[in-house]
Amino acid sequence: MDKETGLLRLDRVLHSAVYYPADYGFIPRTYCDDGDPLDVLVLGQEPVYPLTIVQARAIGAMRMRDEKGIDFKVLCVALADPNHRYIESLGQVSPHKLREIEHFFETYKLLENKATTVVGWRDHARAREILVADRALSLEHGLHGCSLQCARKTADARDGVWNSGQAHELSPHTAGSEMQSPGESYA
Repeated sequence: MDKETGLLRLDRVLHSAVYYPADYGFIPRTYCDDGDPLDVLVLGQEPVYPLTIVQARAIGAMRMRDEKGIDFKVLCVALADPNHRYIESLGQVSPHKLREIEHFFETYKLLENKATTVVGWRDHARAREILVADRALSLEHGLHGCSLQCARKTADARDGVWNSGQAHELSPHTAGSEMQSPGESYA
């Protein structure tokens, strides 16, 4: 999402013959140390189109380092997907799938001559802490991880509670991702 216009912006064209191992995006109303919204991967058996809202559950986060510093990728499951909605923790994901994700992020920038390192996985409780901290940072910067038009909205309308293990709304990448707890509203 382009912060100035609120429009979708082509951010990355992969320089290798690889593909993202899950639907990949970002969570609006978050702001990370690298100046971007929090990244998210959503496991599901069908691809998700831009601007689609998906109910999802955060099950963990992968910590990595790239040219911008430490970065987290929150891993979620699509709750409408019968093959994934039962997953509540990283321990229920195929170890091979987790390794595929790690391998992708260890190699996807090689042809750009940029180094990346996967530091490891964190559980769903740590994913919650990351999201809460990045939401607070977004409020502090007045950006809400989206366009500048969002900065005009009051922080009071954005104060929600992230309940780990419950369903959260997500709209995966290409257009951005929205995570919210049931009953939480964003005016």
